[in-house]
Amino acid sequence: MTAIQDIFELTPVQQAMLMRILLEQDSTSYVEQTRYQLRNLGDPQLLIRAWQLVVRERAALRTSFHWDGLSEPVQAVHENVGFSVEMLDWSDCDASTQGQRLERHFEYEKQRGFDLGKPPLMRVFIVKMGDGCFDLLWTRHHLLLDRWSRRLVLEDVGDACNALCAGREPVLRSRPEFSSYAASLEPPGEAARTFWQRMLRGAAAIDVWRPARAGSGDVVRTHLELSRDESERLRGWSRVNRVTLASVLHGLWALTIRDMGGLPTVVFGSVESGRARPIPQIDRVIGTLITTLPVCLQPRVGQSYADFLFATQSLLSELTQFAGTPLADIERWCDWPGSEPLFQSLLVIENVAGDLSHGDDGVRFNAVSGFGGTDGAPLMAFVETGPAIRLELVDSTGSLSSAQRGDLVRAFRRHSRRCVEHDSRILPLPQVEGDAGQAVEALPDRADEAGVARTMPELRLLNIWRSIMHCACGPEDDFRLLGGSSLSLIRLLRAVHEEFGVDIPLNEFFANPTVRGLAKLLSRPMNGEARPETIIPVAGGNGGATVFFVPGGGGGELEMTMVYHELVLELGAEFTVVGLDAARAMGDGASSLEEIGSRLAADLLAYRPGAGPWYLVGECNGSLVALEVARRLMAVGESVAFLGMLDPSPPGRTAMLRVGLRQLGQTIMERLNYGRWIVGRLRAHLRALRLQGLPGRLYAGARGAKSLLSATEELAAVHARRRRYQRLMHAYRPLEYAGRVTILMSGDPGRANPVPGWTGIARGGVNVEQLGGDHYSYVRGQFRATASRLRSCLNRALRENLHRAGPVPRGYK
Repeated sequence: MTAIQDIFELTPVQQAMLMRILLEQDSTSYVEQTRYQLRNLGDPQLLIRAWQLVVRERAALRTSFHWDGLSEPVQAVHENVGFSVEMLDWSDCDASTQGQRLERHFEYEKQRGFDLGKPPLMRVFIVKMGDGCFDLLWTRHHLLLDRWSRRLVLEDVGDACNALCAGREPVLRSRPEFSSYAASLEPPGEAARTFWQRMLRGAAAIDVWRPARAGSGDVVRTHLELSRDESERLRGWSRVNRVTLASVLHGLWALTIRDMGGLPTVVFGSVESGRARPIPQIDRVIGTLITTLPVCLQPRVGQSYADFLFATQSLLSELTQFAGTPLADIERWCDWPGSEPLFQSLLVIENVAGDLSHGDDGVRFNAVSGFGGTDGAPLMAFVETGPAIRLELVDSTGSLSSAQRGDLVRAFRRHSRRCVEHDSRILPLPQVEGDAGQAVEALPDRADEAGVARTMPELRLLNIWRSIMHCACGPEDDFRLLGGSSLSLIRLLRAVHEEFGVDIPLNEFFANPTVRGLAKLLSRPMNGEARPETIIPVAGGNGGATVFFVPGGGGGELEMTMVYHELVLELGAEFTVVGLDAARAMGDGASSLEEIGSRLAADLLAYRPGAGPWYLVGECNGSLVALEVARRLMAVGESVAFLGMLDPSPPGRTAMLRVGLRQLGQTIMERLNYGRWIVGRLRAHLRALRLQGLPGRLYAGARGAKSLLSATEELAAVHARRRRYQRLMHAYRPLEYAGRVTILMSGDPGRANPVPGWTGIARGGVNVEQLGGDHYSYVRGQFRATASRLRSCLNRALRENLHRAGPVPRGYK
């Protein structure tokens, strides 16, 4: 035994690690391994000398652990330890043989484990892989180093190696000792106790997500890598919303576990770096500073992702103040059952770069692969925040099925995509049969759901969904959770109409977004009301006044479902809202906006004869269509009680030219986005083909090509329709309108004031209401405020109409 330099107590994290090692009597617990490719390495012997120098200078690398006969375990720093780096030569082997040797080497080194009482608790090998090509294989115990400290050690080794190569005596950087850090830790006080009791209050009653079957004991890894574009969008969203990327990833994991377990409240573990504490130069300390803490979150259905992730960030910020609290104290304070772990999954965010270089000519450590670190919880989630965000799920007990692991990664990707959508909101929990304790096991494989339709309508609907969604979905799968887009929604509703002859309003679809839910809607008695193809049933049916809404943009069903459905659904809480499809009214033969208005007016009179007085609302350039419809209705003696314009442009050629230039820019961006979408679909399809046999590839390839061609043709048709629609808009010159116009203006500074131009057209006068937000956000992020202001204007029109035309319509307030 070498002379002892220092003895001190273990930190709370080290105590927890050691306790688990002793309970399980497993010498391989917390053994970590990493492979680095070495670049710019001249003489390997100099690298060996550099390693020996760093071990001699850094106390943390000469530490052993002792507990026999002691009241509390301690760690001892030895003055000198013998450390040797072994050289291996595999340069005569091909790449396949080298890979097999690497696997055998790491497995052997892991099974060797370490005697915690005999330092050093790490082993290093330098392997010659070819001429001038070397790999570094590093096996170490987690009691010594965390990930951040591993990088600090490599910095020291690289500095020492470069100095030796230059013929200089190495001088290592100054670093605080780990013993000083351990001595600075104070026992948690009453404030910590209060915080943890408040955060976990009632959590003991929550059936925390857990695997529902006994594990096989095998470690199973599942990978998910977001594309660089997806990763950058996520980072950009976090910067714009001032939420750290770590907070975003914590929130996404909480939503993933929520979906998996079917539980409204989730508890999971989070590994904190431990370097946010106010200790001088804490970022330069070599040792194990990380800590594992429980995180308890409760996403609310309907809550925006931005609000939920901001609340997550606030909780994590508060949690950092009490990061030194041992898990044993937290469990004791919260009266956690001793037989139950505090959490079943552990999130580890790895934001330390894998590559480490020392100047242009210095040695470079390129991390190729890592092993170990699977001992914190049954399910470990490692997230690497590189250029492409990468998720690795480690099922350390083999208790999850392949379908369940697939559900986890799909849920994580789904929430990462929905997060960056404007004003996207948290959806209800997926419908899972069985009790919450077995929710994970209740999620079946997608491929096993083919025969679970209970009725003939369900079976017919299921076939429609699968042909449009291109996946083996089941009757209880939520359209939104399957990644349904606005385009697929339109195709789905059209297919339902063709199959059953029934129109499903948007509000009823979103209230029943599953096959089984739609089948129940179809089983209800229908009124058989004839509907022209230009009429889009949207929301309401509560008996209130009917408001006819003309969307902007392309003026059709796509715009109604993609852009305005949240606004009209909010408005539909009080009124019946019906959309007018100006694009369909344009057809193939309309040569002017006047013809579009004439057809829409005729369709309204056929759809609701004698339903006046009419309430019309148009958005952006849809206001011109609404104006022309109102003129045509008044020309045949109908009464128009309300004509509203949401953020219209001033009438006239110059104003329309300005709008056209802006919409041209939007069209270019949409084209680019559609192009990326098509390329992404093609790549996903090609990846899926690699997983099937030859017959399956031939069938899936033909089906996928047909699907992609169909989607591409449909998108091309949408753009052609929009271009023609815009040309008619630019050619339109509004004539005088005998009634009054209500203009609701956004606060967009880039848009000209429309009021003076419309004052000269509306002989009945112009009412002006101010909206919040710009031309984009007032119908998206601030749709509730816009709907509220529009309701006020409509109710005012209803009151005025009351004095002219008898009884008050139902729904009037």
